Amino acid sequence: MEVLLFLGYIALCLLVGILGRETRVGYWGTVVISIVITPFLAFLFLFFFAPREPRGAPRHTPTGS
Repeated sequence: MEVLLFLGYIALCLLVGILGRETRVGYWGTVVISIVITPFLAFLFLFFFAPREPRGAPRHTPTGS
Protein backbone atom coordinates (compact mmCIF):
# COMPACT_ATOMS: atom_id res chain seq x y z
CA MET A 1 0.00 0.00 0.00
CA GLU A 2 2.82 2.42 0.86
CA VAL A 3 4.46 1.75 -2.48
CA LEU A 4 1.28 2.80 -4.32
CA LEU A 5 1.08 6.01 -2.30
CA PHE A 6 4.71 6.77 -3.05
CA LEU A 7 4.25 6.10 -6.78
CA GLY A 8 1.13 8.28 -6.81
CA TYR A 9 3.03 11.08 -5.10
CA ILE A 10 5.87 10.86 -7.63
CA ALA A 11 3.34 10.76 -10.51
CA LEU A 12 1.73 13.96 -9.21
CA CYS A 13 5.16 15.58 -8.91
CA LEU A 14 5.95 14.68 -12.52
CA LEU A 15 2.58 16.01 -13.66
CA VAL A 16 3.22 19.33 -11.93
CA GLY A 17 6.66 19.32 -13.58
CA ILE A 18 5.03 19.02 -16.99
CA LEU A 19 2.80 21.97 -16.16
CA GLY A 20 5.86 23.96 -15.08
CA ARG A 21 7.92 23.38 -18.24
CA GLU A 22 7.45 26.93 -19.50
CA THR A 23 8.36 28.66 -16.23
CA ARG A 24 11.70 30.08 -15.14
CA VAL A 25 12.55 27.06 -13.05
CA GLY A 26 11.69 24.63 -15.84
CA TYR A 27 10.60 21.00 -15.68
CA TRP A 28 13.19 19.60 -13.28
CA GLY A 29 13.08 22.61 -10.99
CA THR A 30 9.33 22.29 -10.70
CA VAL A 31 9.60 18.55 -10.04
CA VAL A 32 12.13 19.14 -7.25
CA ILE A 33 10.00 21.88 -5.73
CA SER A 34 6.91 19.67 -5.84
CA ILE A 35 8.79 16.81 -4.16
CA VAL A 36 9.99 19.12 -1.38
CA ILE A 37 6.78 21.10 -0.71
CA THR A 38 4.07 18.73 -2.04
CA PRO A 39 2.63 18.76 -5.55
CA PHE A 40 -0.46 20.74 -4.48
CA LEU A 41 1.53 23.69 -3.17
CA ALA A 42 3.89 23.56 -6.14
CA PHE A 43 0.86 23.72 -8.44
CA LEU A 44 -0.28 26.85 -6.63
CA PHE A 45 3.21 28.38 -6.91
CA LEU A 46 3.13 27.85 -10.69
CA PHE A 47 0.83 30.85 -10.91
CA PHE A 48 3.53 33.04 -9.33
CA PHE A 49 6.43 31.92 -11.53
CA ALA A 50 6.92 34.26 -14.45
CA PRO A 51 6.67 32.52 -17.83
CA ARG A 52 9.94 32.14 -19.63
CA GLU A 53 10.47 34.52 -22.53
CA PRO A 54 11.13 32.88 -25.90
CA ARG A 55 14.73 33.16 -27.07
CA GLY A 56 15.31 35.86 -29.61
CA ALA A 57 12.07 37.63 -28.76
CA PRO A 58 12.47 41.38 -28.53
CA ARG A 59 12.13 42.75 -25.03
CA HIS A 60 9.35 45.22 -24.49
CA THR A 61 10.77 48.57 -23.47
CA PRO A 62 8.65 51.61 -22.79
CA THR A 63 9.03 54.45 -25.25
CA GLY A 64 9.97 57.92 -24.13
CA SER A 65 6.95 59.63 -25.74
